[in-house]
Amino acid sequence: MSYFEIFRKSLEQPELFWREQAEQIKWYEFPETILSQDEHGFYRWFTGGKLNTSYLALDVQIEDGRGAQP
Repeated sequence: MSYFEIFRKSLEQPELFWREQAEQIKWYEFPETILSQDEHGFYRWFTGGKLNTSYLALDVQIEDGRGAQP
């Protein structure tokens, strides 16, 4: 898939696109809702999802075999 195709999908099917991206992350709790919009037009992303950024930045790298890299 080309960059343009990926970009177009993100615009045409944003909820599906971002769900697919979210599935690539190790969540503590996967989001109940990927994308929603309130009555004022404001968006909420990944409602109900919980991440640990320290775990993602450090531990996942070690688990994936990159712990010895400088």
